Amino acid sequence: MKDQHTPGPWTVRNNENGTLGIDAHELDGTDCSPARINGNADDSVYGPVTRANARLIAAAPQMLALLREFAGYLQIRGSSPGMPPVELLSRFDSLLESLDTPPDTAEPENETR
Repeated sequence: MKDQHTPGPWTVRNNENGTLGIDAHELDGTDCSPARINGNADDSVYGPVTRANARLIAAAPQMLALLREFAGYLQIRGSSPGMPPVELLSRFDSLLESLDTPPDTAEPENETR
């Protein structure tokens, strides 16, 4: 199946007014913003949630690629998949760890996922 979304990587952009955007490039290299995050990243109460939401959205292309790779692994292995390759599990762990970073310690400016 051909992807119909903007390819990754996507990065979180701080708009300097408390809002966040997601930046990427189309296949032809054109700059684009596939998403905008509602909320104020500078807000003392909701800012951490806004920044965490932005990181999660920016990770979408990477998550999709890993899920497709894992699905392919399961198709090859059939009904008794056994353990996935260590390298694949390591990439899942790294992605999950980056998403679990406490929102109040992660800087939104130019985060790459």
